[in-house]
Amino acid sequence: MAKISLAKALKEKNRLAGQVKELQGLIKAHNSYKDGSNRPFDVEVLMNTMEGKVRSLISLKAAIQKGNAGIQESLTELAEYKSFIQFLRDMPTTEGEQNVNRYGDTDKTEKYIAVFGAAVLRETILEKEEEIVRLQDSIDEYNATEQINYQEATY
Repeated sequence: MAKISLAKALKEKNRLAGQVKELQGLIKAHNSYKDGSNRPFDVEVLMNTMEGKVRSLISLKAAIQKGNAGIQESLTELAEYKSFIQFLRDMPTTEGEQNVNRYGDTDKTEKYIAVFGAAVLRETILEKEEEIVRLQDSIDEYNATEQINYQEATY
């Protein structure tokens, strides 16, 4: 079993996941074919290859998860900040007099008040984005130095 960095393992995970997705697409596209036509791929071979890659992906993901134990809190914090930023970006910030076009009445206006105005939300987003950069830098450093055990499967 070889030792590889978490950074390399994450790249390998993405590569394997892409290969699995590609194989799934080929299998779906060529599983059913017109009798008598030439098949460009042996779907049974593709299926066996895909299953081997899925087993490798499972093994690699499990090793990555174990390796991430030392930064799990930072990973959780990063995810929550990203979710919080999306929430802030989606928040309505309409303020002041707004034209209301209801039932053909175009002269009516309503006054809106935003508890958290656009400027306040933007400032909060910028602060959280700075925190995300700090967290991501720390995670990247950990991923570059932390070693995990991984044996690439042969198919």
